[in-house]
Amino acid sequence: MNGRPVKRSLTLHGHRTSVSLEEAFWQEFRRLASQDGLPLNQLAERIDEAREDVGLASAIRVYVLERALLPEVSLVKAWKADKSGNLIFRRTARNFNPAVAMAGKTTVVEVEEIVETGSFDPDSVHLPGIYVHRLVLNAKPEKRIEKRTITEKAEA
Repeated sequence: MNGRPVKRSLTLHGHRTSVSLEEAFWQEFRRLASQDGLPLNQLAERIDEAREDVGLASAIRVYVLERALLPEVSLVKAWKADKSGNLIFRRTARNFNPAVAMAGKTTVVEVEEIVETGSFDPDSVHLPGIYVHRLVLNAKPEKRIEKRTITEKAEA
């Protein structure tokens, strides 16, 4: 090699082009900057590296890797918890609450009911207590659910 970047045929945003990996990285960098509206120095802190991967039909794609978010505190709402912090979620609360609870350095969970340790079937636990740092009991939470109301038309 003579120190010049190697040009490869890449597919970027649906367009086939011949650019170096470094050029592809900076193209993606600028796209993210304009899309997220972040100053370039903040965006540079988020991006670790770019990798290329050969996908279907020998198309090389460039992936920009970013650092994961690490929140100081995660606030989560669960249906039931035991005293050791094992949680059971209801319905759609199972979608993101476990991931949010696992992401934070400290996890605070609001629960409707706290029961004795060992009263849950181990298969019914959605989030193990190792991720839970604080439990807050709220036995009668305010459930803000929209309800459609229809007013009768007044006759004129």
